[in-house]
Amino acid sequence: MIDSTRQQNISMNPRHQGTLKAKKFFLRMRFQLAAGLLLCVVVPLVFRHPSIFYDGIATSARNASFAAALAFIITFFILRRMSDFPGVQSGSHILFIVSAIFGSMLVIFLIFRLEYSRFLLSVSYVLSLFWFVGIHLITKKFEKVKLALVPSGNVHELAGLEGVSSSYLHHPGEPLMEYSSVVADLRSDIPEQWERFLADCTLAGKPVYHSKQVYESLTGRVQIEHLSENNFGALLPSIGYLKVKHLVDWMLAVLVFPFFILLCAVIGPAIALTSRGPVFYRQTRTGYRGSNFKVWKFRTMVHDPSGKSKPSGRDASMTRDGDVRITSIGRVLRRYRIDELPQILNILAGEMSWIGPRPEAVSLSQWYEAELPFYRYRHVVRPGISGWAQINQGHVVGPKEVLAKLHYDFFYVKYLSPWLDFLIALRTVKTIFHGLGSK
Repeated sequence: MIDSTRQQNISMNPRHQGTLKAKKFFLRMRFQLAAGLLLCVVVPLVFRHPSIFYDGIATSARNASFAAALAFIITFFILRRMSDFPGVQSGSHILFIVSAIFGSMLVIFLIFRLEYSRFLLSVSYVLSLFWFVGIHLITKKFEKVKLALVPSGNVHELAGLEGVSSSYLHHPGEPLMEYSSVVADLRSDIPEQWERFLADCTLAGKPVYHSKQVYESLTGRVQIEHLSENNFGALLPSIGYLKVKHLVDWMLAVLVFPFFILLCAVIGPAIALTSRGPVFYRQTRTGYRGSNFKVWKFRTMVHDPSGKSKPSGRDASMTRDGDVRITSIGRVLRRYRIDELPQILNILAGEMSWIGPRPEAVSLSQWYEAELPFYRYRHVVRPGISGWAQINQGHVVGPKEVLAKLHYDFFYVKYLSPWLDFLIALRTVKTIFHGLGSK
């Protein structure tokens, strides 16, 4: 039987319960979807064509309303899936996604020359944008993360994490009204009284999570330290999605290739006029499944065929802050990641992807493998021009920084999906414009 005092502490008073029910109702997917469709699609249609109840609806209005409803539903589910990943707290991705989906509907109308109401489609777009931004802001206010930590195992890793409030529980009877969930290291030897407490929390409707899962969801990192701690099967990505991703990568590279040729016509002479040497730079790197390949880049450093001015060993593969080898035009290319664009050739050759862990120089890869456990497992997917580690961490060199980078890479491999790839693509655009993490 559940201890009545503990049950009372876990449960909320009637006023708090009423507030909680209202919040839960607002946060329900069905409410947000139905209310959003009503406000963003139905209301503009009725306002513009009040006669639809007795005269029917014109073809242009019907097409526009159907497209707006479809765009709203697609946007809704994309945003819901992307909200599972760290890095979407700012909501800056909403404008791009809403605009892209509604823009796609407009392109379809233009290509097939279908009748549509510009007024209805435009108003639905604006209302949808405000709706999704409002939902995002209200959800952030309602779903403030405050964790109650059961003092056992590795829960200390969650204490002090940015963007989350957490406190240790001192005894099993402590009130939990202010906490959103309880977190415990379920793989540790939890004392018997705390095990009863976790069972009581579950029966009272208070969420209980494993500390490792919470850490991954809050940081975007998967820690890989010991063989006994990991289920390698969970780290193997979907083979089906990898094949689809490879096909999409190749098709997108084919579409972008003509623009790449035009870019070469501009950047090539700029590199040639500002420094001696070839326009392109090729370096052997470790890639998919541990095989080596030659990566293509625009040359951004001084060319020294003799090798006298180059550092020796693995230092030659490292780029540090204020590196004197970088040319004037090279700094611009590196800041905005333009130097990486020739890797479209590697994508066409099947050696790389648009998104994935960045490939390292062979000398660095060998060094990291000797220093860091499980480093080679990052090669289970094709390396990418941009990746989860790059948008969260930027350029790194030292072993400790690379270990953190490896944790980001394993998060990407473990949670590989079109939604995560889409999020990385959006944040890559932001990173490029701000020039973050470049050297």
